[in-house]
Order: sequence, then structure tokens, then C-alpha cells
Amino acid sequence: MIKQRIAIIYLCALVFVTGAFGAEQRARYIVATRSAPRAARAPLGDDATVAWGERGVRTFDSVDAFAADLTDAEAAQLRRAAGVRWVQRVVPRQLADAPAPPFVAAPHDGPLDSEQNVPWGIDLVHAPQLWTATRGRGSVNVAVFDTGIDASHPDLGANVAGGYNVLTQKDDYFDDNGHGTHVAGTIAALDNGIGVVGVAPEARLWAVKVLDKDGNGTDETVVAGVDQLLAWKHALGGQWIVSLSIGASEPSDAEKLAFQRLADEDVLAVAAAGNRGLPSLDYPGGYDTVLSVAAIGADNLLAGFSSYGAGLGVVAPGVKVLSTVPRGSVVLSGARVDGHDWLLGIPFIGSAHVELHANAVDCGLGKPTDFPPSVRGNIAVMERGDITFAEKVRNAVGAGAIGAIVYNYDDSDPRSDWTLIRNDCSNVQTGCVPWADDVTYPWPAAIALGKTDGLALVAQSGSAVTIGTWTTEYKTLNGTSMATPHVSGIAALLWALQPSAHANDIRNAITASAHDLGPTGYDIQYGHGLVDAAAAAKLLAPASPITSPPPATPPPTTPPPKRRVVH
Repeated sequence: MIKQRIAIIYLCALVFVTGAFGAEQRARYIVATRSAPRAARAPLGDDATVAWGERGVRTFDSVDAFAADLTDAEAAQLRRAAGVRWVQRVVPRQLADAPAPPFVAAPHDGPLDSEQNVPWGIDLVHAPQLWTATRGRGSVNVAVFDTGIDASHPDLGANVAGGYNVLTQKDDYFDDNGHGTHVAGTIAALDNGIGVVGVAPEARLWAVKVLDKDGNGTDETVVAGVDQLLAWKHALGGQWIVSLSIGASEPSDAEKLAFQRLADEDVLAVAAAGNRGLPSLDYPGGYDTVLSVAAIGADNLLAGFSSYGAGLGVVAPGVKVLSTVPRGSVVLSGARVDGHDWLLGIPFIGSAHVELHANAVDCGLGKPTDFPPSVRGNIAVMERGDITFAEKVRNAVGAGAIGAIVYNYDDSDPRSDWTLIRNDCSNVQTGCVPWADDVTYPWPAAIALGKTDGLALVAQSGSAVTIGTWTTEYKTLNGTSMATPHVSGIAALLWALQPSAHANDIRNAITASAHDLGPTGYDIQYGHGLVDAAAAAKLLAPASPITSPPPATPPPTTPPPKRRVVH
């Protein structure tokens, strides 16, 4: 209450000095105060209500500051006030992910609904080596500062303890973007025989929605999230980790103070290095009190998009990371030869969302003369080129095929906007519109694959395949956003293993046990190196029976093959 009164007093003073609220455009500012002036003990009149309501005032518990809508002139006036330390405009914070890889996860009612995938990064950081000793259960809490979490997800729900939306200042923390749910899955997706499994599959998750549906927030929303985390910590006790797959290039004094407060309260903060590909860390990852994380691919090389720089903590897997997204939010396609892994692709716009099982038949470029009699009742496999996608698929149907696969003519991946619906541009009055005959045509299941996967099917022409388009709740993403939760999950495992440890003990174990990459010793591209959960556990708890395997040997260009978890 006292902080609210202080904020109102300063705003009421503006009314007196600058007059009634003018028409000048306002911006969002954070005002840092020194202490309560004597006037704070005086009754507040009607001007206080006006100042509070019209300026959208938000006070903070973690720092001596408040946020409000001010004109530039008002901000300048406040800077001259004796009890004000500084006045700064809020700065943006966004998602820390890079352009998505072309292929997303396995299909609904497909492999991820009947068997569990251990994403390649989980193995690379040696998380499974700790699962015989701990899976994160206990008094450890991981607060995910992001776009929210879908608590109804079958691979997450049991681990989501609650959440808060700092944008609405209510408990509606549902993920309307998808990013936060993806991050949460890498930290703590359940070991339940379906979907994926996280680094710490029994850790307790808390959703703190600091970004909107478009992935945008500010330092104000982050500081408000810090307030909420500390309120939970004070009420519930336990060990707390905050995972921040967000950031931007501009620092914030208020945010820096908030993260210092977290450090003082024994909270471990882990944040993304950023995706600008520059030798400069994004904030909050750039603060000394925060453990920053850059991204590597399966080749153990720094990802091209990953930022780096002085103060970088560690690196972790951040390329083609498979994890959870809100239920039913992803539509994708796949094909596989019986007994082989899925070849994940893209559905053509307009194609039927069904599953088919038949033989794959090579049909060249899909021209009328390219179809052998054996395609009848089977699935036509065609190369992109010469004629439109719609013509290829119509020709396949005309030849008796029940489904179609079109693979790219080079090694670039298929795009999500490939369509079977052509444009009709014959009417100069209406311009180009979808061709009505294509809109009403009964398209079969038709999917697009990359060239390598398509040629693999051609090489096995005549073999039985399954193709289809499904709705799913799993997806692959790139970014330091994806690297960060690997480290947050490791921290949860370590703290559950050694509950008496402090945040700095966990941080030091992670950095000191990381495997050196790049130049010998610490460097600004890889920091202390690749995180290793087992090595960190052995360092933190030498008497534990955990064994630390040698650093993983990276495959030449692609992630390790999927494997099924044995329970």
C-alpha cells in the first residue's frame, strides 16, 4: 500500500505542476523512487483516484519503482523530483527463438501418441543418467516467464502447479502463442510413454505470462513477474528457478535491480543469449546475476542465429528441438515405409486430413504419361516441377491413385504455403480469386516432402507406406529459447538431488562441469562449454552413484535417431 501511495503522490504533483492531464501523447515509463516522502502519510484526495486510474499505475515489490503512462514533459518533471532516482521508458522483451525448422513433430494418433520420443538434446546433456537418482520431484519449482503454458496438455498437466498472467493481472495463464508450452516441455514433459520427455520430468512448473499472444512484452512485465515469483517463494518456500527464453538488446535498470533481488533471495535465473547472431548478449541474459545460454546444433557447433559474447554462461541444444505445444495447434504431414522412421513433411493446402496405407509408386513428374498401371489403388510419388501441384495430384487421381506425395526438386525444404488451390484471375473486376473448381474438388491426402526423403521413397517404389495429415501438439523449434530450458531443467534435477544447495552452488556446478568447446578454456562463443547434467551432479554430490559418460560424439549433420523409452 505504501508504494501505491508514493506513486499517486508523484502523479498528483504532476497535476499541480503541469496542470490537468493534457492531450500530449503518453508513453510507458518506469519511475524509480528513493523513499516515502512525508506527504505519503497524508490523506489523498480525488486527484489520487484520477492519477491512479488514468495513468495505469503498476507498483512493484521487488524494486522501489512504479510504472505509469506519462508524457515526455511529465517524465522530465519527475526526473527533477527529489525522491526520484531515475525515469526511463520501458524497453521491449520478445521471444528468443529463431526461424522454425521446416519439419515439425510426429502426427496425432501416430508415433507420439503410442510411444515416447527422447529428443536428441535430452540425451546430449546426459539428463537420463540422473533419472535413477532424481527426476526433479521435491520442493524445486521452475517459473517459466513466457507466453503461458497449456496446462491441459497430456504431457505437461500433472507438472503444472499454477500460474499468473501479469498482463491481465489475473490467473489466466493459458498459452495463446505456443512458445511457453514448448519451453515447458523441454524442462519437464512427463515420462508417461507418449510424446516427449523433458530434462526433469517430475519438476514442478509455474507459468508466468509476461508476453502476449504475439510474443511481445517489456521490462515492466518481467519485473512484475519477478514480484509474482517472490510472492510464491515467500508463501510456499522451496527452491526456485526462473527460466527466461526471452530478451532484447536493450538493458533495463529496473530489470537489473529485480534480478539482483532474485539473486539476493537465492533464486537461480537462467536466460537466453539471444538470436541476433552477434557478439552481444540479450537482456536479461546479459546481467551478471543471470546464467545466459547460447545454442548449439547436433554438430556441437554454435548455431548461426545464436548470440554470444563476454559473460556467456554455457551452451545447450537449440536446433530442431522437439517439444510440446498447445493441444491441436499444429497441423502436419508424414510418411513412412513400414518398419522405418517417419519422414516428416508439410500438408498441401486443400488436401484431405486422413491417413492412408498402400504401396508407394514412382510416378515421375506427375504428367499423364508418367503413371504406371500399378498406381491404381496406391500412392503416387512425384517430383516437383514442370506442372502445378494441383495438376500433378489431379493426374494421379485420374490414374487411380488414392493419395499423393510430391517431393522437392532440390534440397530446400517444402513450404507450409504450398497449395492445391490455384488462382482464377480471369475476371478483371474481382481480380484473382481461388478457382472454384479447385475449392470444391475432393482432394485426397497429399503431402510434400524434401528431396532426400522423396528419393528414399522412390528407391523403395512398390513398398507399403503410410501417409497422412494430422493435428498434433508437438513441434520442433530453433533458438536460444530452446537451449535455455535444457539448462533450467538440469538446474531442477541438481537442486532436487541436493536440496541444501544454494542457487550459486547450482550455477557453479553447471558451469564448472560443462564440456569445453571451441578454443581451450572459457571463450565468448561457447562460454564454459556444453552443459552436462551427470557431470554437474557428480561435482555437486560426489557421493551420488551417478556416472558421467564421456562427452557425446556429435553425428555428422543430423540429430541422433529417435529411440523409444524403455520403462
